[in-house]
Amino acid sequence: MHGTAPDTLKEEILHARNRVYKAGAMTPLQEIYNNGAPYRVFVKREDLGPINAYKWRGAYNAVATYHEKTGCKTVVAASAGNHAQGVALAAQKAQHTGKDFHAAFHAHDEADFGKTSRRRFR
Repeated sequence: MHGTAPDTLKEEILHARNRVYKAGAMTPLQEIYNNGAPYRVFVKREDLGPINAYKWRGAYNAVATYHEKTGCKTVVAASAGNHAQGVALAAQKAQHTGKDFHAAFHAHDEADFGKTSRRRFR
């Protein structure tokens, strides 16, 4: 029996949280100096996460969820940045095979615009 939409959403969020934090620790909040203002300011220290960016959580959760549903052990990422790093982290943690495809852009060489480079990870 399925619960209401808010109950189901809350349950999925908790499952995602459990999956994700098997791969990396929560990033802390840090209070920063705010020049004597009458309020406190905090920053979330994503630079302390496994890839130095927040994108790893969504990528890891997507790969883990897909693997749970299908049993698939091959991962492909098409990204030019942090998302691909998150997918690579997920594949590595799950001992999957993966490939990252990203466009190579060089500001000084228009001939290279749009060429695809490939990088294997594991």
